Amino acid sequence: MCRYMSASVGILATLLVSSTLATGIISFSHGYVPTLDQQLSMLHILYDPPWTRIGPYIVGMVTGYLVVKLNGCLPLNKCTVALAWIVGSAFNLAPLFGLYDRDISPFTAAIYVALSRTAWGIGLSWLIVACCTNNAGVFVFNNMDDLLFIITTGFINRILSFPGWVPLSRLTYCAYLLNPMLMGSVNMGRETAMHIDLLPL
Repeated sequence: MCRYMSASVGILATLLVSSTLATGIISFSHGYVPTLDQQLSMLHILYDPPWTRIGPYIVGMVTGYLVVKLNGCLPLNKCTVALAWIVGSAFNLAPLFGLYDRDISPFTAAIYVALSRTAWGIGLSWLIVACCTNNAGVFVFNNMDDLLFIITTGFINRILSFPGWVPLSRLTYCAYLLNPMLMGSVNMGRETAMHIDLLPL
């Protein structure tokens, strides 16, 4: 398995960089700016193709490999863990709130479109690794000198591992799988076209 490690890393890195560049170039060449009407019109160009969506899958594969290799053990000091949580949270918040200004250039939009999905995957990757390696505690700064645990390590892991989430996760995944078929059958069974009037924001 180690014999093919460098080839695997090379292939995944090439796919990730190629996907990021292709997504950015496609977005820029179409002058795409992420608004609701443009998202719908560019769905088949920027959302559906696998080469524009492979980034988070690659991050997920690497995360799965790391979780198995680490085997629940990643000894980090408190400052490193806190920094990882800050960076991981930033990677999750940037795609969500990065477009607070709707009037952005196509170049800025291309950078956002190219990096946002992979950034989201990296943020989730840290959450998974932290939970699997017992680094999912809650921290507070005390006079900015030292870092103290205020809740035992694994607090976030206990919340996310709550057994009550299992039925809900199965329901949402089932809804995810059935949704396209239901939408297609409803739309195909309509006698008239459905029109959506978007309110200007």
